[in-house]
Amino acid sequence: MHKGRVISGFLKHRVINFPDVPTTRPTSDALKESLFNCLLHRFNVNFSKWTTIDAFAGSGALGIEAVSLGSPFALFFEQNPVAYHTICENVLSLKIFDKVVVLQADIIKYRMQPLLSKFGRNILILMDPPYDKTSLAVDLFHKIQELLKGYELIVTIETNNDLQELLPTHVLLASGDKKIFIFHTAT
Repeated sequence: MHKGRVISGFLKHRVINFPDVPTTRPTSDALKESLFNCLLHRFNVNFSKWTTIDAFAGSGALGIEAVSLGSPFALFFEQNPVAYHTICENVLSLKIFDKVVVLQADIIKYRMQPLLSKFGRNILILMDPPYDKTSLAVDLFHKIQELLKGYELIVTIETNNDLQELLPTHVLLASGDKKIFIFHTAT
């Protein structure tokens, strides 16, 4: 099992595990740092006012980072059983189980409506879909925009594909052809 670390917040330097599954690729520390710095400084995100959804969670590293920065509640979705158990182990070892719900579920098919009462009016959705499955993130992006009308949303999608047609607010470039597209909607 590979290991990583939390890069900021109250869990800074704590170790997290990454699952050994072919569909999971950890976001590099440098890209994770760029993403969260962008959210903090370009979008002025005060994490204590933002609920987090970590879609296609893998190890849960992105959602854990948001919790470490102050997000009061994070919801993790992961279908792969090995990755799901890795997220649960990370949450337990970091002792953040009071701030987190981990679901072994397909976020595209999941009925989130009953959970909306746990969410504040500001929702950060972090998406790092499996290889060659960016279309899942695009489908989820459209579903979330419809479901969460009236909420302030920031959606991030990490991908090797070009999503310019979705009109991102900002794009972070990483090594190779990897990018993180950031969308911000406020109503």
